[in-house]
Amino acid sequence: MFNYFSHIIYDNKYYQNRFENEYFGTENETIKRVATVALPLISLYTPIAKGIALTTGTIRTLCQLSESNAALYRKDWWALSYHSTQIILSIVAVAATIFNFQLGLLFTTIVDIGVSLKVVFGHIKNGTLEKNIDELLQIASSMFYLAIMLTGSLECTLASILLQGALTLYQAKAEWDKEHWPECTAKVIMSMLRFNQAYQCIEQIKQRNALLTLDKYIELMKKITKGREAFHLVDSPLQDKVNDNFQQPYTELSKHINGYEMNLPLDDDQFFMTDANGNKFNFGEHVSTYGKGLVKGMNLQFRTTVIDGQELKEIDFKVNHVFRRQLQETIDSLKDFNSNELKNFLELTQSHAKGLKLELVPFELNAETKQHIGTAYQLTFDGLGRVLIGSSADMPNMYDRIRFLIDHDKSIYDVHEMMSFLNLDDAFKVSCEDDIERLKIGQLYRIFYPKNATLLERDNQYFELPLDQLKEKIVSENPSMQAILQEMLPTMSTEEIFPGRLRYTVPQISNIVKEQGGGALISTITGVSSNQSCQRLASILKMGLLSTEARFRHGMQVGGLSSNFDFSTGGADSVFTQFLTQTNFSEKMSLNKLYGGDLRILISLDALNTGTYQYNFDGFGIRNSDAYLNRPSIFEFVAKENNFFHHGNEVMIKERLNPSYITGVIVSSESMRQELINTLRNQGLVSSTAEVETIMNIPLNKFINVASELSESMLN
Repeated sequence: MFNYFSHIIYDNKYYQNRFENEYFGTENETIKRVATVALPLISLYTPIAKGIALTTGTIRTLCQLSESNAALYRKDWWALSYHSTQIILSIVAVAATIFNFQLGLLFTTIVDIGVSLKVVFGHIKNGTLEKNIDELLQIASSMFYLAIMLTGSLECTLASILLQGALTLYQAKAEWDKEHWPECTAKVIMSMLRFNQAYQCIEQIKQRNALLTLDKYIELMKKITKGREAFHLVDSPLQDKVNDNFQQPYTELSKHINGYEMNLPLDDDQFFMTDANGNKFNFGEHVSTYGKGLVKGMNLQFRTTVIDGQELKEIDFKVNHVFRRQLQETIDSLKDFNSNELKNFLELTQSHAKGLKLELVPFELNAETKQHIGTAYQLTFDGLGRVLIGSSADMPNMYDRIRFLIDHDKSIYDVHEMMSFLNLDDAFKVSCEDDIERLKIGQLYRIFYPKNATLLERDNQYFELPLDQLKEKIVSENPSMQAILQEMLPTMSTEEIFPGRLRYTVPQISNIVKEQGGGALISTITGVSSNQSCQRLASILKMGLLSTEARFRHGMQVGGLSSNFDFSTGGADSVFTQFLTQTNFSEKMSLNKLYGGDLRILISLDALNTGTYQYNFDGFGIRNSDAYLNRPSIFEFVAKENNFFHHGNEVMIKERLNPSYITGVIVSSESMRQELINTLRNQGLVSSTAEVETIMNIPLNKFINVASELSESMLN
């Protein structure tokens, strides 16, 4: 909550405190007079204002405690309740000052208003109404001061300063009448200083109003204002992910993916996996069902990283096409400002960002390995952090990627302010049932009619139409979707790609493909020795098959057939497999017709349920051409493969294939089989149950096949 108030309260440009309300811990009139004269002037020097506020606040608390004890001794219950309330408010004010000076001023001002109201009611009770003028002016001044902190209004600031100046002159006259020359002189000086501040404020208002006649500044003002509308984050679970540096304990559920236990440290929310060589990789912490329609897949990743020796919090996600276009418009609009213009306007509007710099930089997928893929727009928000936005439009996996990098002392509200500036603030909002339903409808439509779905998802109306109208539009384009939506939409469920990172599945897909003659998927380990193949399979059984993007992103620079090329084609975020028909197995197709290698991994067709895209030719998983737009559905693809098998076909699975989908492996020789068994035993991946050795709950002899051709016995 302190972080929320720190974010929401505006930074005052002048300091106001009613030092006449302080007790200063003494009854000595001379000391009180000296303090009352000196402190208002000294406190104008901002660096020591906080120290003065803490000191006077502590003294006020102690004095109120003394008054409370005296009231208790007198059994004056009204006075006791008043002083007890003042103690609570004073303690809160001191605590708030420690955490945030402006927050302390807020509570101190509230206390001052309470004191003034007590005095006013006392004068009313005693019939001395003429003495209320000073207190009523003080209350009005304090109310304006509160308005400044809560609204940041320059007009409120001007009114407060003018009222303070007039009030100080009024008080100076009273001191003159009492022949208190030092007090009178100090108040006259203070009044002149206040009027000078008022003049500066008037100039700021003129400058701001002149800027706000320009459309570009009006839009900028809206974004800055929106950045403080963050009450929805007060109770957000994401508070722990950003503010507490990922230190919440894992639940038992998070330690498993589909029943397969992963290597996790119990004292860290970030997810780690270890390969067969003992290398430990940080996959961060994932949360899902956030971001409404903005965030692709509604998945966010939080991670700590070290850049140039500094530990930073990293928030990574991708945005859907429609929002990436809108984001580009925002970036282009910033090019109309120079750095000085932005700095001045941010200061005028009291943004927490003290400046903004836009530059083009290499986009690092991983800070530790310095793996650069394409370029990024880097927006540095001075005082808040920085954000990287993919700028390589020819690299689909990078263009829609967003990454925030913030210091560990920053809060979720600092990130929200940066997000709002870029119209990305929905990223931290919880997705409602309609948002999730829309995502599922889109995925289902993409499975059956990929071209129509892709075109629709690139149109604003996909995100704007109410669900019933969206369904009507889809059915009007493809009438068969009505039955599909009715039958399959209710059966869709979630599956974790990584702990907390969700993907929706359609359980009927694999059954339909099997009925069409589908046999299995297969992946070949290529370009390495037999020993390296065995080690790599052990890593795969521990960690799963990972896309190029997932490997590079988390520091695993493991090559493949076309690892770097994957980013230019768009296939980097997918695991590449090949499709096999039942006929391939029954007719014992030679493995030489597939990609070359000594070790091949057989994969269940159930992996298709997570949603795939596919080609009947070797297309490198291309996503940035008409081939992707005109790609076949999984059922069209299977029908073509059954009619004429294409040895270079490819099926792309999103991000990571869980080891639980692996049904067996095929090696080229008996010697390699034994080498593989020894490797898997050494890695603890072979289990013994009732004297039967198993891998992934499959008998070892069935799991590892020595063959140069397919056979029906390999089908699960």
